[in-house]
Amino acid sequence: MLKSGILAPNTCHSKIYCPKIALCATPGQFVHIRCSGSFAPLLRRPFSIASADGKEGTIDIIFKVVGEGTLILSNKEPDDVVDVIGPLGKGFPMPYPGINPLLIGGGIGTAPLLFLAKKLAQAMLPHDIDMGKSTGLAVLGFSNAEAVFGADFLKSCGFHVMVTTDDGSFGIKGNPADYLSSYFETSCFETQSYKKSGWQIYACGPI
Repeated sequence: MLKSGILAPNTCHSKIYCPKIALCATPGQFVHIRCSGSFAPLLRRPFSIASADGKEGTIDIIFKVVGEGTLILSNKEPDDVVDVIGPLGKGFPMPYPGINPLLIGGGIGTAPLLFLAKKLAQAMLPHDIDMGKSTGLAVLGFSNAEAVFGADFLKSCGFHVMVTTDDGSFGIKGNPADYLSSYFETSCFETQSYKKSGWQIYACGPI
């Protein structure tokens, strides 16, 4: 464990040194972590990879504290050793050329989309070179303003970002599905050149 901290209330961020996993991890994959140094709790916990840096040999995970395993993991300190298996899963397919990426995240489901956004930005896929502007859209949903994370990072990756909250304390009141339903019906959207290009949708979490 290199770093561990609080990202939002009840939401933690950890940076782990595991070079073999970091070198081959792709967006949408996950790791299985034994949260303690014993078999209590017995089962490993799955965590989406929120970022991976092959050069630095690190991966990042973002998780909510919801039980014994994640509580133990949240209390890990730098230099603590954690047992990690991965990367697991197939991962997200990259969008076809000319197709606009649409990222939809619900709560902690936003985590793997951050890794995807980073890869898309590196490939310049959210950006229309001819038009000179971003064509990627990210819609995130959270319970309230305190729970929001990742929006600024997605903006830095070139995405238009909209945030919804259940109680309306940040962004638009409602959820991503509500927002997208109205978004695709607006006359403003009808004029956008990327309408005819189509969308490739990536979604994770309750939306």
